[in-house]
Amino acid sequence: MNLSKIDIAYLAGFWDGEGFVGWMSKGKDKNKRLTVGLSQNDPSVLLWVKEIYGGSIHQQKTGCYHWQTTYRKAERFLRDIYPYVRVREDKVKKALDKLTLDLF
Repeated sequence: MNLSKIDIAYLAGFWDGEGFVGWMSKGKDKNKRLTVGLSQNDPSVLLWVKEIYGGSIHQQKTGCYHWQTTYRKAERFLRDIYPYVRVREDKVKKALDKLTLDLF
């Protein structure tokens, strides 16, 4: 699915306010993987994001919905929103820089 610049700017603003980026490991796996996510009380936007970037959505005990994706899908998401992020631009840059360093 091709996104317009307006759609990507919207996602960047949404992520700036309601999203996260981090390096997470699962279980005994010592390798950390890039993870990005968004939280929202209404799952409709998260369903749209999942359609574009994959990942999964689950409902937390609080009733809030949470979308997250990892690896290359997370990288694609960050590369798409990076030009439009204003509040947490440094976090996106650090994550993308770390990915670049890990490739070599």
